[in-house]
Amino acid sequence: MSNELRVKLKLALLRETETTSITQLARQWRINRTMIYHALSGEGVRAVRVRIAKVFGQKPSEIWPGRSEEVMRQDDEMYEHGNISVFEPIPPPPPNTPWLTVMEAAKYLKLNEKTLRN
Repeated sequence: MSNELRVKLKLALLRETETTSITQLARQWRINRTMIYHALSGEGVRAVRVRIAKVFGQKPSEIWPGRSEEVMRQDDEMYEHGNISVFEPIPPPPPNTPWLTVMEAAKYLKLNEKTLRN
């Protein structure tokens, strides 16, 4: 993908998501901004490419037609039927919720001290 096309895609993505930077968008999606840059090139994590395609309302194969047939098929399948809820925001804890200590967290996760030391 050419640099010019990548820049146009980036600007369109920012406009459609009403964000001012890739960093801001990455924070909203709770991912690393590098993941977005790779996806804008048609590379990287499938879920990010699909999320970008959903923003534009176009199948990933229409946005990045130069990919292999198998990758385009899988991207389009995830676009149509996949779950990309990994990007849904996690609600904040209720106010005044104390932070767990490491040992409390370990108990909660059913870990023991021996596991923690290893």
